[in-house]
Amino acid sequence: SVWPEGSPITTSMITDFGTPDTGWIPLTLLNGWNSYDNEYGPSGYSGSTAPPILRKVGKTVYLRGLIKGGSSSSAVIATLPVGFRPSLGKTRITTTTYNEAHGQIDIQGSTGNILPVSVSVSTNWLSLNCSFVVD
Repeated sequence: SVWPEGSPITTSMITDFGTPDTGWIPLTLLNGWNSYDNEYGPSGYSGSTAPPILRKVGKTVYLRGLIKGGSSSSAVIATLPVGFRPSLGKTRITTTTYNEAHGQIDIQGSTGNILPVSVSVSTNWLSLNCSFVVD
């Protein structure tokens, strides 16, 4: 198969070349973390409470979504399912928060827990938009 020049890449094109794709899956939030209620929800979902989503294409995992709240600044945000966890012991991802401030999340390979790092629960929102490689 050959992709026509200038054509967008679609899920069927990826699977045609033998790369498995899970499609987008809602991510269950924990400990008082909630979807950020506005029009910035991930595409494919409508409404003001679009959940963060994840997807695995080949060995790359993609996270998308904005969140807010949390019972504490160290509360687990969500737990990734087996097969979606980074191969390293811990992956630290720099992200953004409200007002273009920098925040970080840690993704623990052994548990799949996503943890906020240096993020206040009073932050208006926290981006989960990132990607990383798994084995």
